[in-house]
Amino acid sequence: MKTSMSEKLPRRHYKRYAEKAGINKRISPYTLRHTHATEYYRQTKDIETLRRILGRSDISTTTIYITLANIDVENGMKSFKGFL
Repeated sequence: MKTSMSEKLPRRHYKRYAEKAGINKRISPYTLRHTHATEYYRQTKDIETLRRILGRSDISTTTIYITLANIDVENGMKSFKGFL
């Protein structure tokens, strides 16, 4: 049986490391994995490698990170005033 990351590192450690990093909200192993995956996709746009990094067998479960990364594009377009 696989051991989850949360079983390996007690909650107090996450809180301490989050505080050191300037993160002032509650985090979990899932939060860290999700944030890393979204940022990886934003920087590389390589969904197939991300799928392999996450250990997913089906690409469809990895595409959530494309949606999250594209929110940045949508927000950027909303603030773009054009050339005039």
